[in-house]
Amino acid sequence: MSGPKTVFLSYVADTRAFVDAFCEQLFDVSGRLRRVDWLIDNVTPGKDINADIAERIAAADVVISFICEKYCRRMGADELRMAVRQRSQSTGRPIIVPITLGIDGRDWWRAFKNDAPEETALRNIADKPFFRPGTNSWVLPDVDGIHAIHDLRDWLSQAESPAAQNTAR
Repeated sequence: MSGPKTVFLSYVADTRAFVDAFCEQLFDVSGRLRRVDWLIDNVTPGKDINADIAERIAAADVVISFICEKYCRRMGADELRMAVRQRSQSTGRPIIVPITLGIDGRDWWRAFKNDAPEETALRNIADKPFFRPGTNSWVLPDVDGIHAIHDLRDWLSQAESPAAQNTAR
């Protein structure tokens, strides 16, 4: 049996409450998925932050991006770009899972994936919205959202090889 799949979380601090609620549902006691998050697992003092994050993304099986209206102007967008570069160099790894937390975030994601090089295979990746329609107000997962997170957890856990997967539910 192989170890747990590593899941790098990319988000801005403003969405931390949502990310924590999401993670309560995604990471269970089975240990099939392991959270990698530089805001939780701090970078070693004296180490280059970008280099450390790039190493973590390169080692990740999955990158979940929580995309709000501020994401594109902060470090999160750089993390997603690193994941896309890694994906284009390693035939589909990591799996990229976009979670949109506002209409501006969703619009940014759609433009980002449409502008991405064809070899990254981003154009067919669906996002999961968690926001009030037409707004930038994210909402905590309700019963349907929790089921969607559990389905995502099960799909990510069952995936034989991240390279074989190129779409998210």
